[in-house]
Parts: sequence; structure tokens; C-alpha cells
Amino acid sequence: VRIRKSEDLKQSWKNRLDELMGRVYGSKQRVLFIVDELPDMLSAMRSNAVEEQASFLHWFRKTREQSLKGSVRWLVGGSVNLVAALDRHNIVNLINDLKVEVLHPFDEEEVKAFVQGMFNGYSVTYDEAVIPRILDLLGSPIPFFLQMLTEELYRYWKKKKTPLTADDVNIVFNKTLLGETARDKLQHYRSRLDVHYPEEDREAARRILNHLSLTDEGATRDVLFQLFRQTEGLRTVARQGIALDDAFQRLMLYLQSDFYINDSGNGRYDFSSRLLKTWWRKYYGFESGY
Repeated sequence: VRIRKSEDLKQSWKNRLDELMGRVYGSKQRVLFIVDELPDMLSAMRSNAVEEQASFLHWFRKTREQSLKGSVRWLVGGSVNLVAALDRHNIVNLINDLKVEVLHPFDEEEVKAFVQGMFNGYSVTYDEAVIPRILDLLGSPIPFFLQMLTEELYRYWKKKKTPLTADDVNIVFNKTLLGETARDKLQHYRSRLDVHYPEEDREAARRILNHLSLTDEGATRDVLFQLFRQTEGLRTVARQGIALDDAFQRLMLYLQSDFYINDSGNGRYDFSSRLLKTWWRKYYGFESGY
């Protein structure tokens, strides 16, 4: 299906998609459609053509139901939790047929296997303290940043020409992941609060994360609720009572589902990623005292 530059897609997108799907169904082929960053697409639609968002979601659900009758399947993904994103606008019912698959951070054994495979593939020599130091700095790592760190360690080793040490990991970590090299990628986690979170909850989300970034072992739910209530009190129309409790509960679920924080046990919460926590402390921890 060719889209001409002169075509007004705002008027014709549904016809074009139906045409495409008709050809796919008619081909009798087994087809998997992969739609990445769907929450961002829907957010953009909501900002620029809110009436089209619901129209698209209705079309998409109808199409998925029809696809199940044949050999067409759909895989949708995003760096933001789709269910939580739509729940914020009370339209989660339009995607509740999807089966949710959560991609968890690497565990310790997966980190070891990844780093060893990467280093062995490039014949990198390193001492036994290197991998434990990587684990200590990254915590439960986002795979992309683990890959970035190991690639930079490889480049550093090529120039050094002697086995990597734990001190080398510190140097590369501070220069690469806490420096300008990765700042734009980590900044995404800060800026997406303004894109995907309800306006009335953004300031509270930032304040909770700013506070957690300065702690050694996280904070209790009660402490975070007090921060939420203090921030809410600054709003012109503040929520109170059950409405306040529900809003806090919902925000905590959002922050967990989007992998900002996790429940570390005993009623305490902390950043899910040690890297993100260290970066957040460096650039935004100073805001915690306002």
C-alpha cells in the first residue's frame, strides 16, 4: 500500500489500513505485525487529535479480533506501560484483550553471562573484580545501558592494553553513563513524566523520585505519602480524603509499572535501577529540599 505525499491521511487512514489488512488476509500468509512505542503514538494522538485516538483504538481492537480468525497476530510494545497509560484516561477497556508480557531487568546471572560473552568475544582481559563492580554500579540493569557500559569498557581496554580493573569500571561508568554520553538517553526517564503522567501528578512524581535518589536504602510508603500530600497541598484545588489516597495509590502503581521504583520489602520503596538513581541524584537530587 503506497501512501502518496499529497494524500490527506487524517481523512483516509482508516480506509488505507483496511485496504492493507484486506491484502494481508487475502495473502493467506502467516503475518506478525510489530508495533513499537505504541503508548508514545497514542500520547501524540491525544495531544494533536484526541478524537482520532479513540477512533484508532476502536479500529485496532476490531482488527485484532478479526485477525484471530486467521493467521495474523500483533505484538505491541513501549517503554511506558500501555495499560497504565490508557487507564489514566479511562479507556483501558479498548486494549484489555491484549496479554501483558513484562520485560524484567537482567538478574545477576544474566548480567554475568552478558559481560563474559561480550568480553570473551573481543578477547578482553580483566580481573575478577570487574564483573562484581559492574553489578554494584548498575544494580538491576536496563540491558541497553549494560551494553553501553561494556562497549565503552572494551574501547577503554583497547587503549589501555592491560587487564581491566574495578577502578577502570569506575572511570568508564562516571565518564560514560553519568557524563554527557548517555545524558540524553537517561533524560528520557525524566522528560516522559511530563508526557505520560497526568498534570496533577507530575510534580508529586518528581518530588518522590528526587527524594528517593538521595536515600541509601529507599523510603517507607508513609514518608512518600507525606511528600505526595505536601505537594498536593500546593495545588489550587487539592484532593482530600479517599480521593487523595486513591491518587497516591495510582501514582505509586504508575511509577512501579514504568520501572522507576520497586517495592524493596518491609514497606520500603526505592529506584528499580541503581544507575538511574545515581544519575537522578546527580542532576535532580538538589530539588528534593524545595
